[in-house]
Amino acid sequence: RQQLGIEPGEVALMMVANEWHRKGLAQTLEALALTGDHTMSLHLVGKSGIASFRPLIERLGLTRRVHYHGPSDDVGWQLAGADLMVLPTQYEPFGLVIVEALANGVPVLSSRLAGASEAVHHGRTGLIIEDPYDVEELTGLLDVAAAADLAAWGREAAGSVDAYRRDNVLQRVADLILA
Repeated sequence: RQQLGIEPGEVALMMVANEWHRKGLAQTLEALALTGDHTMSLHLVGKSGIASFRPLIERLGLTRRVHYHGPSDDVGWQLAGADLMVLPTQYEPFGLVIVEALANGVPVLSSRLAGASEAVHHGRTGLIIEDPYDVEELTGLLDVAAAADLAAWGREAAGSVDAYRRDNVLQRVADLILA
C-alpha cells in the first residue's frame, strides 16, 4: 500500500484495464465524486494513459483521489494493496482480472456484463452492478462497499474461485474430451 501511495484509513479502489471507456472509468469517476465516503481513492493500472480523462477528473475535484500507475506485467502486488477491485464494464467476454482479484483476496465490484461476474457472490465476495451506465447505482454500491467489512469479503473471495484454478479447468476439459 505504501508503494501505491495509499494512506492509512484510505479505502483503495483498484481498476486494472486497458480500454478505460469500455471498462466504465467515466462512470466510476462520477460515482467516486458522488459517494459519501471521501476516504475512497481510485488506483488505475493499465497500458492506456488517462490523459483524455484528466478534464473530467479535474472537473469532479478528484485530482488527489485518482492515481494512475501505468502498465504492469504482474498486477498481483497492486491488487494486494487494494480494498476493492472495480470494473463496471460495459462489455467483457470473461474478464480474467476479476478472478485474479478474487484469488488474491480482493473483493470485486463488476457488472453482469462481464462473463467472470458469475464468480462474484453479491454481498459476500463483492458487488454486481446491473446497469454499468447507471452512475447512481454505482454510487450506491460504492457506499455499500464503504460500509461493508471488505476484509471479511476478501477472506471469502480468496477461496471462492478454486473452480477457476488451472488444474481444475484442465481436469474439466480432459473429462469432457475423454467422456
